Amino acid sequence: IVKNAAELTHTEDGFAYIYDAAINELVVKAAIGRKAEDYKGFRIKPGEGMGGKVWQSGQPLLIEDYRNWPGRSSASLFDDIVAALGVPIISGERVLGVIGLVFYDTDTQFHPEEVDIVCRFADLAAIALENANLYSQMQTELAEKQRVESALRLSEQHYRSVFENTG
Repeated sequence: IVKNAAELTHTEDGFAYIYDAAINELVVKAAIGRKAEDYKGFRIKPGEGMGGKVWQSGQPLLIEDYRNWPGRSSASLFDDIVAALGVPIISGERVLGVIGLVFYDTDTQFHPEEVDIVCRFADLAAIALENANLYSQMQTELAEKQRVESALRLSEQHYRSVFENTG
């Protein structure tokens, strides 16, 4: 999803933060471009940097001059970003994460109409995340059902054995 959104906005660099409620942080789970490996696993708190502000507000954010933007992250990883676009991944009332796209080239900017394009990709990401969560829940419930059925069979065998061996 990040790769396709980046292609349509003519950038090669982007990432997707996913909110981790257990640690109350956004974690980069997918990244493309020149700093992809550095981005993966990077964490920020809600309200911190572009991703945190987008997560907190639930609104897209287009930053034309990231270097001078007062809300920029203090992490040196982002020092050479010139322009940035962040879009929330929303499901119902919850913000699940943020798609972030960036330019390092001083001659290139995102256009306001590209915000709508990336919002469509964020909708797809929300559907994918919800499906993954449902699948995970189904797997957990299936494993629990199998565990209960196994315990029931063992219990039935035990009581059958007791009944058959009782004089």
